[in-house]
Amino acid sequence: MLRSISCRWRHISIALLALSWASPARAQVTIEKIEIRDSGGSTITDADLADYFNRARCECAEALTIEIEYKDAGNTGSMQLVSGPGDCLTTEKEIEPDCRVLWSTQLSALEQKSNTQKISVTTADLMLESSDDCTRQRTNEFNLQVMVGDTEFTAATVKRSYTVDTLPPNAPIKNAEPTAGEQLVSVGFSAAKDGESGVKYQILCDPARASAASPYYEAAINLCGTTSAALTSDGGTSDAAPADAGPSDATPTDATSADARTTVDSGTISSGVASLAKAFVCSDPLSQAGTVTISGLVDGQLYNFYVVAIDTHRNASTPVFLGSATPASEEDLWERYKRSGGKATSGCTVGSLTSGGLLLLLIVPLGLWLLRRRPGMLVVLLLLGAQQSASADAGVNDERYASPRRFAFEIKFGPYAPQIDSEFDGDPRFNEQNPPPFRKLFGDGQALMVRGEFDVQLWQGFGSIGIGIVGGYYRNSAKALADNGNATNPSTSSSLSAGETAVTLAPLAVLAVYRFDWLARRFSVPLVPFVKFGINYTLWWIEKGDGSLAEVNDDKASGGSAGIQFNAGLALLLDVFEPSAAKNLDADTGVNHTYLFFEFVHQATDGFGSEKRLDVGDTTWQAGLAFEF
Repeated sequence: MLRSISCRWRHISIALLALSWASPARAQVTIEKIEIRDSGGSTITDADLADYFNRARCECAEALTIEIEYKDAGNTGSMQLVSGPGDCLTTEKEIEPDCRVLWSTQLSALEQKSNTQKISVTTADLMLESSDDCTRQRTNEFNLQVMVGDTEFTAATVKRSYTVDTLPPNAPIKNAEPTAGEQLVSVGFSAAKDGESGVKYQILCDPARASAASPYYEAAINLCGTTSAALTSDGGTSDAAPADAGPSDATPTDATSADARTTVDSGTISSGVASLAKAFVCSDPLSQAGTVTISGLVDGQLYNFYVVAIDTHRNASTPVFLGSATPASEEDLWERYKRSGGKATSGCTVGSLTSGGLLLLLIVPLGLWLLRRRPGMLVVLLLLGAQQSASADAGVNDERYASPRRFAFEIKFGPYAPQIDSEFDGDPRFNEQNPPPFRKLFGDGQALMVRGEFDVQLWQGFGSIGIGIVGGYYRNSAKALADNGNATNPSTSSSLSAGETAVTLAPLAVLAVYRFDWLARRFSVPLVPFVKFGINYTLWWIEKGDGSLAEVNDDKASGGSAGIQFNAGLALLLDVFEPSAAKNLDADTGVNHTYLFFEFVHQATDGFGSEKRLDVGDTTWQAGLAFEF
């Protein structure tokens, strides 16, 4: 009986062995990971690979390493690395004909002690389909898969999918002629009418600028030094285009077609620009079309300007010619002022008093008062809101309740125009046809002045008396003039430059403040007149077209001017319109009263009449909101 069972098991074993030989080999392999590494062995991250496979990298055929991690390798069957569009495994468990086998080996040949296999490939190997080349313009996806088996395959547990994009975006459109300024040129362009989303732009200059920007696009000449795929007018490649970085003597053709992906003739553009050599890049990436100013140029040098559109895979359109321009001197406000005979100089002094000394003069009286009357004022400022809210809770239902008034804060706005031309009043050289420097460039010069004021109330009785600290900001800019003057005479040109000159003011003031609020507090009369008087000190600076500080003969256009300031106005008490809301606001936040006000301002900031100080004062008005707390 035992012998019969033994024979039976022997026959079963032989049958199973024969079946195993007759059946396809099935290796027990699990793929853990597929990674792509660069030539230095570093892993290329998924973020980098998202836009990695473009036209330039295909042309460069960069060396890459595919690293496969696996485990439980058997000793029969094969392992293959396959690349192709879509899933490379058919329903019959065969490799799709459109897929390419990049690497194949028998499992028995693998190093059994190692669980990592490294395979050398190129970017072109991964991107290209069979009988394909980099000049074929298309967008598609490809997959990397590991197939394990022999006559039947099983897909690996890991499959990586990537997008290949070698199609450049539609070219932008020139929309204006370049305008030149001092060491700068302004150029303009529009997006293609059927442009795709996510496109960026960069400007190229020919000849190359002294300091090139970094290209956002990727081009073969920058990645691997080859110009074998220099762009031409037909969108193909030119093997004859040399890596020339010099300018072209030919006049570039204009480009206005919204549909053309390549818009310049290869005979009218230097090969360095045509191949997108990075030396010619002269702007940072631009997120939208429009007007851009290119600085850092050489006055007197003729430049040709181009723009390229760049898609999300860093493919660039062929450069579109925007025109030519020659940077030249421009006359900014400071130059115009000095050449007109202006006597003010730079620097922050008032006689022998430095700007630091003046600020101390403004701040010390307030500081001494705080130390004498309120040694713990800084702590009080921090805790005031909490203290007032706590005390308000007990009396919020009392109609006579009001929290203590110690401070006031104002935010106010109004037009302002510095009286820089005041020293030229009565000068026969200037008239309506030939206005003085500031009016020549800025017209009436009015722009928004924004100020904030913080008051400390020292006494309350028949009105209130306090000290206020005021700070403000004003900025105005205008096109500079093309400069055809000289070191001592203003320009006679009426042509505007591409550059903008700007004047910026930062006024500071300490004011004595009186508010006649007795009638408002005693009889609920909602109108509160007030006056303010004190010292003003205004910091000023003037910029030339490229945004740097203007300068004439080493006299830099920045300084400070002091003077007096007088304000008078009328405030409307808003509490009377919503008394209950005003009481709740007081109880919750400590804001005792709220005002809407209008005030007249006379700011005589001319260095107390010194001809060495720039007059940046004005007589104007402002309006705003005030809060007492």
